[in-house]
Amino acid sequence: GEYRLIDEASGRWQRYQITLPAQAGDMSLRLWMAEALTRWPTLSLDDWSATRDRAGQELVQARVRWSFYLRSH
Repeated sequence: GEYRLIDEASGRWQRYQITLPAQAGDMSLRLWMAEALTRWPTLSLDDWSATRDRAGQELVQARVRWSFYLRSH
């Protein structure tokens, strides 16, 4: 995965951006993302993309980008 700490322009927040690879069935991937968003209120789903090797294949190769928002000290 990739990890970055970003200072927001306001100076009050920092954003910890995390990009992760994932491999799962399409529905499992969507449920995982929904569960993460429910569990952590300071988390946002910034972007995600998925590909399959062929049509009808159950497993997808995905890339998911999240952000955790943290108060700056």
